[in-house]
Amino acid sequence: AARSSPLRAYSLEVGVRWNGYTNQLRGFADPWTYVFRDVFLYFLIGLLVGRARILHEPGRWRRALTLSVVFGLVAAVWSYVAEPRPGFWQNVTNRAYNISYTVIYVAGIALLYTYSRRAARALDVFAAPGRLGLTNYLMQSVAMTLLSANYGLGWSPTTSIWVVINVAFFFAIQVPLSRWWIARFQFGPAEWLWRSLTYGRLQPLRAIRAPRMATPAVAPTG
Repeated sequence: AARSSPLRAYSLEVGVRWNGYTNQLRGFADPWTYVFRDVFLYFLIGLLVGRARILHEPGRWRRALTLSVVFGLVAAVWSYVAEPRPGFWQNVTNRAYNISYTVIYVAGIALLYTYSRRAARALDVFAAPGRLGLTNYLMQSVAMTLLSANYGLGWSPTTSIWVVINVAFFFAIQVPLSRWWIARFQFGPAEWLWRSLTYGRLQPLRAIRAPRMATPAVAPTG
């Protein structure tokens, strides 16, 4: 049989993944179980954190770090002692544990960046790629899929090799490309599209540069 085209193979792969996702949704008898398992919950948490401007004040980071450590330990102890059965309470416990330690990572990195110059210099490499987070995620997903899928190169190396490939792709391609892009534009392509859809109108894409201040003339003396 003739080999199918890459586009057809990709379409079939998307169809398989979509069917798997919809079948998973149908398997949730309790809608709250789905809410606590789906990425929508994390979008909502991100929205609330942004609205509260928590990431703008180091004092709030410290409080968030402390509360998350306590909350994460409580969730871990509860999971160990109560051993909740699969279902609603197990999902709540798992999400509380995961969210708590995510906040610990984020707040810890933010405090490290704020109060350690050496750490700030090391972390600056992630500034531009971070502003293109969604674009870089999609770019790397497409690139790695083309390397591994049967409609691409069909590679199947070990996990360690995949880690090396991902890291090399990020630092060799995505970091310099992100720096070049963000020097010219306010948002990444995917971020710009997402923002435009959110506000219901096209957002300005070009970087807004501050006007140069004219050097005042110095009157001759003497």
